[in-house]
Amino acid sequence: MNWLRQSGSEIALANLFGPSSKEKEDPDANKLEGCGQKHPVWFTGKLRDAYLKAWAHRGEDGSHGLTGGVNYYRASPLHPPTDSQQGAAGIKLDPAMFRVKVKTRVI
Repeated sequence: MNWLRQSGSEIALANLFGPSSKEKEDPDANKLEGCGQKHPVWFTGKLRDAYLKAWAHRGEDGSHGLTGGVNYYRASPLHPPTDSQQGAAGIKLDPAMFRVKVKTRVI
């Protein structure tokens, strides 16, 4: 998860899942096909190409097709600790946030 939080991880992901020289020799070797497993019937070559095209597209603001996905990890305070951040262990939760303020019947 911390790797996904790093700057440029979306570009590395696109390169990781994109066509490789090994795939040219063995089309079933592509990582999009489930780590050596055959891809599901619905995951056609046309759909695969659409994913790769979207992931390779650069937005006007410099974003990448995968930027939104990795931004989820970047924004979350719930991550493993690093040398410079405590991650989830450093979160302080106020017990008042968990108080139910409406009549509640507990059975």
